[in-house]
Amino acid sequence: MGDNPKYTEGVVNAISGLKDDPTVFQISVEIQPGNSGGPLFNSSGQVIGITQSSLDPDLAIEVFGGILPQNVNYAIKSHYISALLPMLPETFIASRSIVVVPSEPDNTLANFIEKAKKNIVLIEAKE
Repeated sequence: MGDNPKYTEGVVNAISGLKDDPTVFQISVEIQPGNSGGPLFNSSGQVIGITQSSLDPDLAIEVFGGILPQNVNYAIKSHYISALLPMLPETFIASRSIVVVPSEPDNTLANFIEKAKKNIVLIEAKE
């Protein structure tokens, strides 16, 4: 839906996912095809998760008996992701064109979007 970064506001609706999955948040931020994998920020600009998926409509109808919930989306919690980062092969980590998001006070959404344009973004997962 374009080359420029997009911003969407939402809330964490539940601290667990489908069937009480503790590894994900249920969120109201809409996830469109192609934007899963984007960072989920809290109001302080910290990455608290990575957007993952929307509730599968066919699965929802099967589980809930014909009722189709609206706007049910999920993000993997950052502390689960941080445990996976050391396992990434070094070939996934480039030595150039990396934008490191600075700590406070420069860690604003506007600064992040400006620095992230047309770059690879290194996301530091925080608990």
